[in-house]
Amino acid sequence: MVASKSPKAAKVAPRYTERVMGAMSQIQRETHKHAIRTASIHARVQKMAQERKEKLGPHWKTFVTKAIGVLTEEGILEKDHGAYALSLSGKKIIATARRALDLPSNSQDMTIEQEVDLWKQVLRTPIATPTRKRLRNSRVPAGDDSDDELVELPSSPIKGRKRARTSSAAASHRPVREPTREPPSPLTELEESMENVLVPTPATASARPRQSRSFIDQLSKQPTPAPTEMELHDDITDEPAYIELPASADNYSATPVESLKEELAKAESAVVALSRELRDLREQRTTLDSELARTRKRADANAAEKVMLEAQLAADVPRTDEADLLAQIAHLEGEKGQLQQTIATKDVRISRLEERNESLAQDAVELNAKLAVLRDAAEALKPQMDALDSALAERISIQTVLEAQLAAAKKEAEDMRLKVGVFETSTRLLRTEIESKAAQLSEREAELGGELTAKAGAMSALESRNAELAASLNEARSKMIEAEAARSCLADRFSEAELRNSSFQATIDELRLAEGRAVASIEQLSAESVKQLGIRDETVAALKSELLTAQEATRVQAAQAEETLTALTWQLAHTQASHAALESTLAVTSEKSRSELEAASAKSADVSAKLEEAVKRLGEVETRLHIAGRKHTSEIADKDVILTTLNDTLVSARADVQDMVQKLAQADRDRGQLHADVVQIKGDLQAEMANTRDIAAELESERAKRAQAETSLNEVRELREADVATIGALQDKFARLKDAQMELWVQFELARPSGQPVLPPASSSTL
Repeated sequence: MVASKSPKAAKVAPRYTERVMGAMSQIQRETHKHAIRTASIHARVQKMAQERKEKLGPHWKTFVTKAIGVLTEEGILEKDHGAYALSLSGKKIIATARRALDLPSNSQDMTIEQEVDLWKQVLRTPIATPTRKRLRNSRVPAGDDSDDELVELPSSPIKGRKRARTSSAAASHRPVREPTREPPSPLTELEESMENVLVPTPATASARPRQSRSFIDQLSKQPTPAPTEMELHDDITDEPAYIELPASADNYSATPVESLKEELAKAESAVVALSRELRDLREQRTTLDSELARTRKRADANAAEKVMLEAQLAADVPRTDEADLLAQIAHLEGEKGQLQQTIATKDVRISRLEERNESLAQDAVELNAKLAVLRDAAEALKPQMDALDSALAERISIQTVLEAQLAAAKKEAEDMRLKVGVFETSTRLLRTEIESKAAQLSEREAELGGELTAKAGAMSALESRNAELAASLNEARSKMIEAEAARSCLADRFSEAELRNSSFQATIDELRLAEGRAVASIEQLSAESVKQLGIRDETVAALKSELLTAQEATRVQAAQAEETLTALTWQLAHTQASHAALESTLAVTSEKSRSELEAASAKSADVSAKLEEAVKRLGEVETRLHIAGRKHTSEIADKDVILTTLNDTLVSARADVQDMVQKLAQADRDRGQLHADVVQIKGDLQAEMANTRDIAAELESERAKRAQAETSLNEVRELREADVATIGALQDKFARLKDAQMELWVQFELARPSGQPVLPPASSSTL
C-alpha cells in the first residue's frame, strides 16, 4: 500500500530535531560560524517558533538539549570545545537530501515549507554506521511537545513486517500524524515530572567552572569534588624547562624567573590533572552512553512488543483472554516506566557529565591561556636569565682574577717596603702643593673681595642714577598732572582755549624733550648696566671655573691620600701576617729541635750550640720584626695625622668654595633685582609716554570739536539770518494784504444798502 500525503491535512508541529537543524542553519547563514553554542540554539529555536506562531512546551529547552544529544549520537552533529557543528557525514546527508528534493543550494532561496521538508528528509535518511540503524516509530502521535519522537525502534525486518501488517492504515497517514492518539503513557508522565527536578542548561555562551565544594543541583545534594592534587612523581621524566642555577650566595633569594617557573609548573600540573579527569569523565560518559543505548533498545523492544500486543488485542479480542492481555500490558507498562526512569536517571547523569565536561574544557582553555602567558613571560625572561648567567660567569672570572691578584700581592709584599719611602716623598710634595693651593685660594679670595667691593660701588652708583631717574619721572608726572588739570579747565573755559593753546603746546614740547632725554639716559644706563653685568658674568664664570678646578684637584689629592692610606693599612696587615707566620715557623722549629734533642742525646753539645745559635737568630729576627712593627706603627700614625690635616684642609676649602658660591648667588640675585628695576623704570616711562600721547590726542579731539562747533554756529547764524529775512518778507506781504482788505471793506461799505448792520473786518493776529 502506497503512502499518500494530503495537502489539506492538519498542520503538524515540527520535531525538536528539525527545530535544532533549522536553528543551526539560520545561525550559520547569518554569522558564518562553524561551531554554535547550546544557548544560541535555544534562543534561535524560540525565535523561530515565535515567527511561525508555534507554541512550545514548558520544558522545550530540555527537549532541545536532548535533540542535540540525539543528533550528536547519530553523527549529524559533532561537539567542538563545548559547541556543536555539522559533521562531515551530516553535510553529506544534507547535500543528498537537497538533490533528492530538487531544492536550491542556497538556503536563502528556500521557503519555510521547503526547509521543513529538507530537515524531515535529512532526519529520515539513515546514517551509514555499522552499529545500528534508527527508524522512526510509526505509533508515536503527532503534535506533542514531549520528546517521544527521540525514542526510535531498532531496524528489525520481522517486527517491521508485523507492524506494517497490523497497522497499515496508520502507516498510510504517517507523514500527516493523525490528531487521534492514545492516552499518555507512564513514560510521558515520568518525563513531565522529572523535568521539574532537572536543572535547565544555562543559556550563557560559555559556562563558568563550578567552584569547589559547591552544590551541583537540587537532585543529588552532593558537593563538587575538590580539584585533584598534583602527583608527586608526575614530572620525574619531564625535562626542566629552564637551566637551574646552583644555590650560592648570589642567588639565594627567589627571583621573578623562579616564581614564574613555579607558576608554570603548577599550571602544567593542573592541566595534566584536568586532562586526566576529563579523560575519566569521557570514559564514564562512554559507559553511560552504552548503557543508555542498551536501555533504549530494551525500551524500543518493549514498545514494539506493546504495539504488537495491542494490535493482537484489537484483532483477536474474541479469541483471547482480555484479562491476561491487560495484565501483560500493565506489566509491560510497569517495565517501561522503570526503563524510562532509568533513562531519565542516565540522562541526568549525562547532563551532569556534560556540564562537568564543559566546565573542565573551559578550565583547560583558561589554563592553556595562562600556560601560554607564562611561557611567553618565560621566553621574555630568557634574556634576563642569559644576562644572569653571563653575570655569574663574569663574577667567577673576576673571582679567579682576584685570587691571582691576591697571589701577586703576596709576592709584592717585600716591594711595598721600598715604596714607603716613595710615599713619604710624595706626601711631602702633596703637602707643599696643598699649602701653595691654599695660599693661591686665599689670594684669589682677596681679589674676589676687592672685585665685589668694586661691584658694590658700581651698584651704589646705579642706585643713585636710578634715584635721579625717579626724580625726573616724578617731575614729569607732576607736569602731566598739571597738564591734566589744564585739560579739565578746557571744558569750563572753552572761550579761552585759543589763548592757552600756545602755552599747552609749549608744555607738550617740553615734556617731549624731557621724555626724549629720559629715554636716552635710560638707554645709556641700560647699556652701561648690560656691559657691567657682562663683565661681572665673565668674572663670575672665571671664578667658578677656577674654584671647580681647585676643588677637583683637592678631590684628586684626597683620593690619592686615601689610596695611600689603604695601601699602608694592607701592608701593615701583611706584615702582621708575616710575623704570625714567622712565629708559627719558630714554633715548628722549636718542636723539631726538641725532638732532635730527645732523639740524638749523643750529639747534645753540637745540638745545644746549634740551638743557641738558632735562638740567637730568632731573637735577632724578633727584634727586627719588633723594630719594623714600631716603625710601621709610627708611619701609620704619621699618615693618619697627614690624612687628618688633608681632611681639615679639604673641609676648609669646601667651606670657602661654598661661601664663594653663596656670594655668587647673592650677586646673581642683585643683578636680577637691578634688571627688574630697569624693566620697571622702562615700563613707567612707557606709561608716561602713553599718557602724553593720550593728552595730545585729547587736545586734537578738542580742537576738532571746537572747529566743528564753530562750523555749526556759523550755519545756525546763516539759518537765523535767512529766517529773519523770510519773516520780514512775510510781514510785508501781511501788511499789503491787510491794506488790500481795508480797501475792499471800504468799497463794500460804500456799496452796501442802508439799514444792514456793519461788520467790521476780522482782526488777524500779527506775527
